[in-house]
Amino acid sequence: MSATVYAEVVAIDGVIPRVVDASCEENDIERLLPWVYKHHAVAEGNCIRRWPMEEYLFRNFFFDWNSYRTGLYESSVSMSSFLKASETVTLPRKNWKVPSREGSVNLLQWQGRMLQTLIQAVYFELDELEMQTPELEFPVARFKQSYVIGGKRYAARPEGAVIAKLQERSVPVVSCAGWIEGESRSCFLADILSIMLGQLAGNIGSSMQDQEVYIIGIHGPNVYIARTLFTADQIIRVHSKGCSETEVVKLGFTRGFDLTLRDDWREATRAMSRLLRYLLSGGSRIDAIQADRDSILQKCNT
Repeated sequence: MSATVYAEVVAIDGVIPRVVDASCEENDIERLLPWVYKHHAVAEGNCIRRWPMEEYLFRNFFFDWNSYRTGLYESSVSMSSFLKASETVTLPRKNWKVPSREGSVNLLQWQGRMLQTLIQAVYFELDELEMQTPELEFPVARFKQSYVIGGKRYAARPEGAVIAKLQERSVPVVSCAGWIEGESRSCFLADILSIMLGQLAGNIGSSMQDQEVYIIGIHGPNVYIARTLFTADQIIRVHSKGCSETEVVKLGFTRGFDLTLRDDWREATRAMSRLLRYLLSGGSRIDAIQADRDSILQKCNT
């Protein structure tokens, strides 16, 4: 199955709505500032050697992240330079069986663990989020997300996920995507779309509504967040009839954030804290969460 992907880099506001006032968001960013950026504008590769043991926030993440960065061979390419306005992609039946990815399983899993460590630390540091429902979990085990297009079964395996623990089931609300050096733009976008469709399938409830899907991913030395909105008509049509190059999917990407730079770190944590707050606000277009909230309200009113 093929589809045409329109991908563009947009401001954070165009990817994730802000659900708290500006001062609260700035407080989040300050709370999420690790030791290294309280003293330096750049997190050098050996910064972990000077990192005090009692300053635990993000310490483990930077240990892995700097090792990952050191092993990169390619020069940095910005998301806006890498992406093209329109790209035709072919969806893999199983995204982990793509030849270029089969030989990089350990690298992809490592990237997924780093992303989960990062967003989990953000979630727990903003401790008031833990008091909100649904509770979020960060599973260690990888899992498949199956979906059906035109009567044919496909499956995607994200490199990690953020799971919302609902009353009757648990569903993925953010998936993690990895990156392979030398990977083509078409393969990169096909993997993103495949993971998004798997996440979408896990969130659809009894009512058919427009659904948004979020991914946090790695591209080269940078981290990004991507979003798409699947309309109800599109979901019904693709599920039953399949898709072709005439099927258009629009993906919005934040720019890539270089986490070794203090200013980029601040913007990355702005995006991640905003995303978590949005997902737990009750305003996100995720059917499973909305249905769960409606059920809780109904029980409270009876």
